[in-house]
Amino acid sequence: MQWRSFFRLLSSCFFQVPDDYVSKWWNGTFFRFLRYISMLLTVALPSIYIAIVSNHFEVLPIDLVFSLKASLENIPFDPLIEALFMIIVLELLREAALRL
Repeated sequence: MQWRSFFRLLSSCFFQVPDDYVSKWWNGTFFRFLRYISMLLTVALPSIYIAIVSNHFEVLPIDLVFSLKASLENIPFDPLIEALFMIIVLELLREAALRL
């Protein structure tokens, strides 16, 4: 029961913007759906990348595994630290673009 109320609060605060109510209903619904998909991808893709690079090489083609292993050989960070660094840099770039 608590998760439903948390999801409703989250969806009403972060995924519904006043522009959804001003524009036509299908535009507002499409952009809200796009926000949900973007949030799910933002949460899922870094964890999938870390899981594949760290543990599950067998799901990748062998040529891609060799090139990925060769490119990761010179990086001194774990995949988790690399993904966190990538997220931080992208957030800094996004903030810089907003401030220009």
